[in-house]
This record gives sequence, structure tokens and C-alpha cells, in this order.
Amino acid sequence: MHRPRYIVLSQDGEWRILRRGRRHSAAYATKTEAVVAAIGIAEKDGHAGEEAEVLVRHEDGRFLIAWMFGHDLHAWDAAEPMWMPSP
Repeated sequence: MHRPRYIVLSQDGEWRILRRGRRHSAAYATKTEAVVAAIGIAEKDGHAGEEAEVLVRHEDGRFLIAWMFGHDLHAWDAAEPMWMPSP
């Protein structure tokens, strides 16, 4: 099955969404805004029958999955950082 991937990354001090190596939308001021937007776009793909996912590329080059259709919360909830309580 086709799995569209939306990649959120920082470029020139702005956050962008890429799909298939090309810009998919305008720039965003914050990572959270870009992740929320990417999840919103990917969620539409998911409802159209595609297993869409959103990844975030960190400064060290690692990619971390931020959201997967059918597995994760809605856009705003998934973009909020999860804080671990101190032991």
C-alpha cells in the first residue's frame, strides 16, 4: 500500500513540510505549527485510504515518527510535547 510521508524539518530558520523531497506548503515559524499542519494534511490522506505518516528530521539527521494515521491522536494532541515526571 502507498504510504505518503510528510517530513517536517528546519531550513533557514523556518520549519517546512516536504513530501517526496519537495516543499509541500508554506514555511512555519515553529516546529509545532509545522507538525500540526503536516498531520492535518496526512490525516486527509489517511481518510482517503492511504497509510500516511509524519516524520520530524532533527538537527543530528535522525528521523522520528511524529504521527501515523490510525495509530495516533489528532493533529494538535500529537504535536504537544509529552513531559515525563521526575523520578
